[in-house]
Amino acid sequence: MPPLLHVILCADPEYYFWGYVLGVLAPIWPMAQVSRLLWRRVGVTAEGEHRTDLPLIVGALERVLYISALLGGVREFVGLWLALKVVGGWKGWSEDRVLKAEGGGEVKVHPRNTVNVFLIGNGLSLMNAAAATDLIRLAGNGQYGRGWAVAITAFVATAALWGLLVAAGKAKA
Repeated sequence: MPPLLHVILCADPEYYFWGYVLGVLAPIWPMAQVSRLLWRRVGVTAEGEHRTDLPLIVGALERVLYISALLGGVREFVGLWLALKVVGGWKGWSEDRVLKAEGGGEVKVHPRNTVNVFLIGNGLSLMNAAAATDLIRLAGNGQYGRGWAVAITAFVATAALWGLLVAAGKAKA
């Protein structure tokens, strides 16, 4: 029997539900705040520069795909997905970009800053998806406490990064 089919047929669907909720939906808001604050740290506002809803949709979709791929034993998919995202952003990462500044006007963004924001966002997305996968697997093996601890820790780490960025912004002001 294929691994994903075996996991779906032999596991309690309740843990799939909570795994996907904690891995896909719960991190949306703190990850959006982290992204917004990271862009502000380099002097950019998201308002008017690009649609802010599309990264949220792509992030949620990729976490669904990551969890499904990891549960199904197809880890290579994660690398393929990240490669597609890199190819899509390559031009923007290879030269300075002029974007709208926080106080109006424009700001030149160094390619390294764009890459760093990308890496942090993808790292958080993958961390939350992997933790949700662990919740599903561990709870399916009767290790409920450990599964919940892993998933909640990933969410708390995401929220903590947001809190640190907020605190750093206040200390800077």
